[in-house]
Amino acid sequence: MPGVNEDEGNNNNIQTASFDVVEFITCARYGELPEMISLVSSHLLSHPNTSLSQLFAVTLPPSNSTALHMAAANGHLPILQYLLPHLTPTIINLQNAEGNTALHWSAINGKKEVVELLLKAGAQTDIRNIAGKTALYEAQNRGMEEVVEALLNYYVENS
Repeated sequence: MPGVNEDEGNNNNIQTASFDVVEFITCARYGELPEMISLVSSHLLSHPNTSLSQLFAVTLPPSNSTALHMAAANGHLPILQYLLPHLTPTIINLQNAEGNTALHWSAINGKKEVVELLLKAGAQTDIRNIAGKTALYEAQNRGMEEVVEALLNYYVENS
């Protein structure tokens, strides 16, 4: 998967082997924060040495999307606020099978607050998906003007 090293974003970690990845990512997709917290808490009780960073970086084939991708795409701010403090910039910038990051998905779907939150957390704006498109291009192509403005403001403030 693009952007993944062997220590982060690895689904095959022994501590995540018994984790219900499908349910975890489904919770992120539908904004089910209490269920997500319960699932994580239950796993941590039986696997107390589990790294939340690794747990939160698990991916679901065939899309190889993470919980962050799903929450960002659907604008679930409470889920993002739960996940982001435990994620490194490497994990925040993981690309799925199509090369999209969480920033791509939030931009594509016009989720301005999510875009701003991801940028503050370390999302990179220069990552291109397999079609060669950045999050800015995807937002502009879909007419997501508020997102385009937020990304351009970010470029101005950080250049």
